[in-house]
Amino acid sequence: MAMLRFVCGFGLLLALAFNIVALATPAWLISPGASSGLFKSATRHGSLDRPKTEYEKLVIAFNIISDVFIIFAVLLIMKIGKDGRLLSIGLALSALSALMILIAMSCYTAHYEDRIRNTAGAVTWGYSFAFGWTAFCLTSISSVIAVALRRSLDGGKPSYSDID
Repeated sequence: MAMLRFVCGFGLLLALAFNIVALATPAWLISPGASSGLFKSATRHGSLDRPKTEYEKLVIAFNIISDVFIIFAVLLIMKIGKDGRLLSIGLALSALSALMILIAMSCYTAHYEDRIRNTAGAVTWGYSFAFGWTAFCLTSISSVIAVALRRSLDGGKPSYSDID
């Protein structure tokens, strides 16, 4: 059980790191000689602040909310009580975090998909974009591990004690 707890917590911390790097770096879209991030655009001559679209504001907001959820989920999963109530809350927060990242990344992908497709390879997805999707995968996997941890805490039987 301690190994599952460690793997779950480590996976969530790794997802947090990927998500923070994805937010902070200016490489969501890459074109020849320039790249575009959520906060800045970078060219060969330097970087400049850029106005944000509504989609980019949504991505920023949902990713920051998911980062907060990940932090609380790690704290709760690592502090498992005997009845597993803290684990259940941590599990819910990690699942909500995965959902927040999924919404953010899906909206960004849908918004810029035509731009990528219509440029015939001149504009591509960057590593920040890949880091965002990696954060989603890691958070989802950690949520599944948290479910397994919860089940092992209950002896493999479904628990309905949290409903009351």
